[in-house]
Amino acid sequence: MRRARRQALAANGLWADNRIQFPRLLAEINSVGLTPKQYRDLSESMDLTTEEIDELFDRAIQEWEAIKG
Repeated sequence: MRRARRQALAANGLWADNRIQFPRLLAEINSVGLTPKQYRDLSESMDLTTEEIDELFDRAIQEWEAIKG
């Protein structure tokens, strides 16, 4: 099923569209979840607070939901 979905995205040119794939990626990472260590590492590497990371995830989710319609 994933392969079919990827093929459909590629056929429509959506796979290469960063405006679609970046919020999709972040929304999916958020839904899968990060371990506490991954969360801390991400916060440190991005020099952001956990609240700012949560805000980015929220923004990505909103963007992805809008794209999906």
